[in-house]
Amino acid sequence: MRRLSVRMTIKRRLIAAFTAILILPCAAIGWFAYQSAAEEIEKQIEQSARESVDFMNDSIDELMSGTVADLDYLAARITGEMIEGFDSPRIRAVLDQYKALHPTFSNVYFATPDKLMLRSPEATVADYDPTVRPWFAAAQSRRGTTVINPPSVAASTGDVVVIPSRTTDDGSGVIGGNMDLTNLSARVASVKVGKAGFIYIIDQDRKYVVHPSAELGSVKTDPFTDRFYESDAGTLDYEFGGQDKRAVFVTNELTGWKLVGTIEMREIAEATRGILYSTLIVIAAAIAIGLLAAIGIVRTITKPLRQLTLATERIAGGDLTEEVRAMRDDELGELSASVSRMAGQLRNLIGDVMSSSENVAASSEQISATTEEIAGSSTVQSEATQQMRERFRELSQAISSVAARAEEAAQLAAQTTSIARDG
Repeated sequence: MRRLSVRMTIKRRLIAAFTAILILPCAAIGWFAYQSAAEEIEKQIEQSARESVDFMNDSIDELMSGTVADLDYLAARITGEMIEGFDSPRIRAVLDQYKALHPTFSNVYFATPDKLMLRSPEATVADYDPTVRPWFAAAQSRRGTTVINPPSVAASTGDVVVIPSRTTDDGSGVIGGNMDLTNLSARVASVKVGKAGFIYIIDQDRKYVVHPSAELGSVKTDPFTDRFYESDAGTLDYEFGGQDKRAVFVTNELTGWKLVGTIEMREIAEATRGILYSTLIVIAAAIAIGLLAAIGIVRTITKPLRQLTLATERIAGGDLTEEVRAMRDDELGELSASVSRMAGQLRNLIGDVMSSSENVAASSEQISATTEEIAGSSTVQSEATQQMRERFRELSQAISSVAARAEEAAQLAAQTTSIARDG
């Protein structure tokens, strides 16, 4: 099989060199610029998600700190001496007043270890024993401290609620309330994370407190959930529903809830895709402009070289009338001037050779005449013989000179042709 060989002319070498010089730096600069911009956009989207989560965390702090302060107030207002059975008008007045001022609670209540349960608004639940409820037991176990209990189903309404509870200052009972998650869910839903991302909340038991689609109070069972509980805050990459996602999460100090902001990784890819296209367009434009400039530069080199090559080939073919004009003030102009001088020197050399040839012819005629004189006069034979030797010596020297000059002309012509062809 014959190997395909490509003759690497100066033109091809220059174009290849310019192409490499253009493509490699442009591609490297474009790639690093794209990576830097992509990383910056990714940081901005992640920072935006973090700010949204922090904002929501501050909102929950504000909501819960107000609730804690209110329960502290109620714990001081309601005392054991106000208990007057199921009626207990003074306790009911305090509860009604609190409920009217706090619409985030669907109801508030006071329960005693004797299973007395006072609600505002009043609702009757058959066989209801408050002392076995988690909110009552949690408050009793942490007397004097407001406890934010995990989401649970309210016995009176069947809704999923969060119950903050606290013992009264005198220990006569426990104050609590059903915090409706509707307002909290609406507030969380109003905070956007990118285009498709959202924020959701899970408690210490991995139960959903707020989520746009999951059932509230249900347990989050995804395999990556445990990683949220390895630290109080951080970033987590995971896959859900066949989509790559990133979660930014924090832990609310008052409730222990995990606030999670999800980011669709495809949003980052879409945001950086425009930068990628712009980068590729800029690289292509730079390479195209560079190649056009490179072709122009190459032509300014190869065109004079081609003219020099043609001129030297004509000189080598015997046309010593060829003149090469030096139109440029650079190395190629110097080469053109050198070729022009070479042609002039060749013309002079050939002229010298022709003159020497004429001298040789004249000497030959004199030798013939001398020979005739020798044949006609033996008396001057000795003198003629000496003159003949002188003439032959001059003839030999003239022939040697002609041969040397002819050889020098041939070498100079060959050298010039080689230089012009090789560039």
